[in-house]
Amino acid sequence: MSLQTPFAKDGDNTMTSEHTVPAAAEASSIMEELDEQLCHYFGCQAEDLRSGGIAIIAGGNHPLTSGVFSRGAVVVSKLISEASLKSAVSGRRLREILGQEVLTRLISLLPARENPWVVESENVLLYCTRNTFTPQNIFLAKPVPDDDPLWQDWEEDLPGKLDAAYGVYIDGVRVSRATLTRPGPGSEHFRAVGIYTKPEYWGKGYAKACVSAATQHALEHGLVPLYNTQAENAASLAVARAVGYCEYMRTRRASESVQ
Repeated sequence: MSLQTPFAKDGDNTMTSEHTVPAAAEASSIMEELDEQLCHYFGCQAEDLRSGGIAIIAGGNHPLTSGVFSRGAVVVSKLISEASLKSAVSGRRLREILGQEVLTRLISLLPARENPWVVESENVLLYCTRNTFTPQNIFLAKPVPDDDPLWQDWEEDLPGKLDAAYGVYIDGVRVSRATLTRPGPGSEHFRAVGIYTKPEYWGKGYAKACVSAATQHALEHGLVPLYNTQAENAASLAVARAVGYCEYMRTRRASESVQ
């Protein structure tokens, strides 16, 4: 599954601009497109995605235990038989499926590797639309200037991925910033929002301001912003939800440990 002309880095902080803002129907259509991509990847139905979440066990670019859905449907794995999958998760609720016990059981069914399989943290993927967007302290966030090293760093590491960046500056020093990036090939209607705030400036609303500005930028350009964070990161989730992000799905992944 892939969710991967930079936009002008303007400083408009209003929702009235020359850019096209997606109507609710358009945003719904875009999310249906995401449903379609994921359904194709997992081999499931759209209602599976909307039934309370999905647990994914995957390694590298190949589905292992492709998906286990909250309503009990199991996607056939390329590496584990459907019977084994169903046996491993039978009678389990989603939260239990996402738990360590069931994941460990599923991993035990995977082919042996030179390095052991390890389960990564649970992730939450959220999205925002014009109807749910609730900007917070947006006046604090300013476009990151062209001469900021952030742009050069992104261009060196991931050329063409960074569309926009907004920051909060204290005495000329950037203390918080949000980036808006292209998630991957085949995802032209989506942008990923990333956030970083220096620890000494946590709790001051700067992250909400930057995420608000980046989210508004995406919406003004007819895009759906996506926000991905670890489930255990309560502060990050609080920022996303305050700005109007809605939960789309939860995932956990398994990968080979690096010795």
